[in-house]
Amino acid sequence: MPGLSYGETRSVQFIDAIRQLDPHLNLGDIRAEAKGVVKKTIVEKAVGLSDPGAQSPPETALRLIAAQVHPGLTTQIPIYYGGRLVTRLDCGWRKEKVGLFHDGEHHLTRKQHDYDAEVTLILHDLGWESMRVTNALLQKSNCTSTTYCPASHSSGVVIEHHGLVWCLTLSNCQFILLFWHFDRA
Repeated sequence: MPGLSYGETRSVQFIDAIRQLDPHLNLGDIRAEAKGVVKKTIVEKAVGLSDPGAQSPPETALRLIAAQVHPGLTTQIPIYYGGRLVTRLDCGWRKEKVGLFHDGEHHLTRKQHDYDAEVTLILHDLGWESMRVTNALLQKSNCTSTTYCPASHSSGVVIEHHGLVWCLTLSNCQFILLFWHFDRA
């Protein structure tokens, strides 16, 4: 993650997982249990970056990347269509109507893939833009984000995908998420 060490990222993922088990967990309890075992600065940083909405370590990674792009990111955004809940965005920006999904292994089944396609159409019909990020992209990539304001070509919400570059334009500001492959060997 940009700006975080591997250990810091894993610490946030661990706290997110604990909070997923107990969404009402008192964060003071985490601080108290870590006292004398883990440096206070590390604990405070991890607790501060944690979110009970991340349902998996890859969702935490996606959220940590996306949170650096634009303020106001929230998790587990419910999307209703025709009076029924059709999905929950893993994270996104409500005001700008931009959502992000982390697609794990179960998204490879035909049934899930077909449903995901339907959800994409529904989101589009509701005025949302969405991006899907896979495990492979998060595991085999590094990421940086860059902001350019104002964007010269758009004033709404636009998502462009050029290879491994995602350009997200929100309210005249263009945010670029750049994923590039690197060999860990």
